[in-house]
Amino acid sequence: MSSSPGVLDGDELDMEVHACDGSRLRLFTQSFNKLHPMRTGARQHMSVALGAGSVFQYILHPVTPFEDSVYKTVNTIRMAPDATLIWGDIISAGRIHMGEAFKFTRLHSVTKIYRGDKLVLADNQLMAPGEQPLQDLLFFEGYTHQATLVYASPKGNALKAELDEILDGAYEEITFGFTQCADGMVMIRALGNDGEMLYDWLCTMGQLCWEYTLAESIATT
Repeated sequence: MSSSPGVLDGDELDMEVHACDGSRLRLFTQSFNKLHPMRTGARQHMSVALGAGSVFQYILHPVTPFEDSVYKTVNTIRMAPDATLIWGDIISAGRIHMGEAFKFTRLHSVTKIYRGDKLVLADNQLMAPGEQPLQDLLFFEGYTHQATLVYASPKGNALKAELDEILDGAYEEITFGFTQCADGMVMIRALGNDGEMLYDWLCTMGQLCWEYTLAESIATT
C-alpha cells in the first residue's frame, strides 16, 4: 500500500519497484492523489523493472489537480519479454465540486514501456487548460475524468480477442474504447464523470486481466 497526503510545490518524488523473476506483485494507492496549488511545480518519476515471468499490477486512484497546480510525472517500465504488466491511472479535471474543473495550470504525464531493450509504448499526455480546449472533442469531450489501462503480456493478443466479446456493450455512465496498441499489448481508454466509479470500473478490468493471466499461467504449467 502506498499513501500520500498529496503533492506540494517543489516536491521531487522518486519511486522504484523491482518485481523479481517469477514474482506476483500488486501495489495499491490509498486515496486520490491531490496536487496542491503551486508556483514552480512538482515532479515524480517512477521506475519499474519486471523480471522474467513476473506479474505486476498497479492501478492508481485518480490524480486530482487543484487550481494553479503544475505537475509532471514520468513512468519508465522495463519488462522481461515474458513478464506481465497491468497498469492503470485516472486523470481528473480537478476538484469538481469546488468549481475548479480545468483550473490547473499544467499536467504532463509520460509513460514509456520497454520490452527487453525495445520501446513498445510511449504515452505522452500534456494538458494545459489555458492553451488547449480540454473539454472539447478528442480531449475530455464534456466528461471530467479520463482513465487508462494497459495490459502487456505474452497473453495480450489472446486477451484482446476476449475483450472483443466481453466489452461489446455500452455503459450508461462511461464512454470507452480499446485497441491492441502493440504485439501482446492492449490499451483501454475510458471517460466518465465520477472518479470513484471510474476507479472501480478500472479495478474490475484489472482484476479480469490478473485472473486471466494467472489462469493461463496455471493452464500452461
